[in-house]
This record gives sequence, C-alpha cells and structure tokens, in this order.
Amino acid sequence: MENKTKDTVFSIIMMLLGGYVVIESVRMARKAASPPYNITTLSVSPAFLPVILGIALIVFSVILLIMSLVGEKHPAKAFAQHITTFSTRFVAALQTPGILKMIGGVAIMAVLTFLMMGRIPFWIGGTLFMFATMLFLRATKWWKSLLSSIIVMAAMVLLFQVAFGTTLP
Repeated sequence: MENKTKDTVFSIIMMLLGGYVVIESVRMARKAASPPYNITTLSVSPAFLPVILGIALIVFSVILLIMSLVGEKHPAKAFAQHITTFSTRFVAALQTPGILKMIGGVAIMAVLTFLMMGRIPFWIGGTLFMFATMLFLRATKWWKSLLSSIIVMAAMVLLFQVAFGTTLP
C-alpha cells in the first residue's frame, strides 16, 4: 500500500479519535460542573487538556489528509481510490488467521474494560479475562486454564492488596 493511501486512512481514523476525545472531554467538563465539584470554568476543569489535545489531533489529521491529497489532479477521485485500495487490503487482511486472533483478543479486552470494569469486582473480571483469553488461544485444556486463572488472580490479590496494601481497580 502506498504512503498516500496510508496517510489518507490514518488521517480519517485520527480525526474520528480526536472527535471522540473532544466529545468525552465535554462530558467530563459537564460532570465536573455538577455537584460536588462545581467546576464551571473550562480552563481549570480536568477536561481542559483533553479538549485541547482532541482539537489538536483533529487539526493535524485534517492537515495530513490535505497533504495526502495535494498534487493529485482530482483530489476527490484520489481520495476514493485511496479508500478503495485500503478497503481491498483490509478485507484480505481480515482473512489472515493471525489478524483474526488479534481481533478476538482485542474484543475480549474491550468486553473486560468497557462492560465489566466497575460493575464486578476486579478479581472476578481479571479471572474471567485470563480464562477467556486462554480458551480463545487454546492454550491448554479448559480446566487447566480455569485453575491457572484462579491461581494467578489469587496471587495478584494476595501480593498487591494484602502484602503491599494497594487498592486494585
């Protein structure tokens, strides 16, 4: 894949990420403005830096997008061609076993991070995460995966929470 195609796709992804950061920062600022915090000034809010960084990410992504299309006779056609090239190669990459394993691992982490954290105790979520990951990767028999997940999480809790006196998430 040529560099201009990579730059085009990367700039779009980074623009979306920058938009997400700005939206979440605004939500953070609204939460900080409510009791008990009552921080109504954005410049002293914990959302100030993320807003600035999100806007900067969007601006630099737009610059990268423009630079990837500069020099083209028909920028709209070049943009469409870059997206088509990326789509074709992306679909081909999705059929690779290594990529599928990576996507599965990321999905398991996403479930743990976004759906389970804060809703269930850390030791249960961590045990489920390790067990699910070992099952997904077919590391060993299911009962060995379960047993090792329980032992590792128990050791982590004993070491960090009991021995060191730290709080686990």
